[in-house]
Amino acid sequence: MLFFSASAIANISLPRLIGDGVVLQRDSNNLLWGWADNHEQVSVSLDGKLIGTVTALNQKWSINLPPQIAGSDHKIVISGHNTLTIRDVSFGDVWLASGQSNMELTMARVKVKYPEEFTLSQYPNIRLFKVPRKYDFEQAQDDVTSGSWQRVDSSNLGQFPAVSYFLEPVSQKITRSRLAL
Repeated sequence: MLFFSASAIANISLPRLIGDGVVLQRDSNNLLWGWADNHEQVSVSLDGKLIGTVTALNQKWSINLPPQIAGSDHKIVISGHNTLTIRDVSFGDVWLASGQSNMELTMARVKVKYPEEFTLSQYPNIRLFKVPRKYDFEQAQDDVTSGSWQRVDSSNLGQFPAVSYFLEPVSQKITRSRLAL
């Protein structure tokens, strides 16, 4: 009987979008959400400081992180029946880049025009989460089928969408004389 009770406990889980390397909007509330057993207490801590505890209802939970200043290398710990640790969390500017063929143009295809980017591309704070193409015209989705946060580096720069890559803050563009696409 004890074995059956223990196996009925579900682990806290998160959507793919909330994982190691995630970038959250700075200076703004950020909603974290996931799934857990009904009535399970879910606690969320940021850098060792308790943000709050919520109770899962209908097997879902959510909590708002208060606004944070820009910065990186943070850690979020989510605890309940199990504990999840999200490492390498950054707070910064989040850009949603969407489109058709303009978003299909990768950095590999513009390498001839911008070769210096492939030697200088060590920008750990530029990250990408590529959402897979999957459509559901009936209802909003709580999760995506695949994806993870990727840092820009010389080994993966070629697969980054060029338009998204060049959406860096104006202050950085001034320090590096480069034309946007």
